[in-house]
Amino acid sequence: ASLCRPRFPRCGDCPLVSVCLFRARGREGRSSVRPQPAFEGSTRQVRGAVVRALSQQGPLSMRALSRAIDGGAAGVQEATDALTREGLVERTVAGAFRLRE
Repeated sequence: ASLCRPRFPRCGDCPLVSVCLFRARGREGRSSVRPQPAFEGSTRQVRGAVVRALSQQGPLSMRALSRAIDGGAAGVQEATDALTREGLVERTVAGAFRLRE
């Protein structure tokens, strides 16, 4: 795999060049870098902010989380729902969110 790279194939050094489908189809090297969506304003950013707030401040209500995070109430709700489903966050008896121990 160190010779056959999508971005910079080294066909001249490859012992399989005579049976290579990539080469037989006339393909050439290409960039395999996929653009990543912007982080600013993303769900990833809100999720990280929720985890950070809970780790720094302890259990917080939805209202307190929404105030602590500039991600909008809907974004914070979506993030806490996902983090709860994934087992990273849990609700206390009082209804606050906290990091799962």
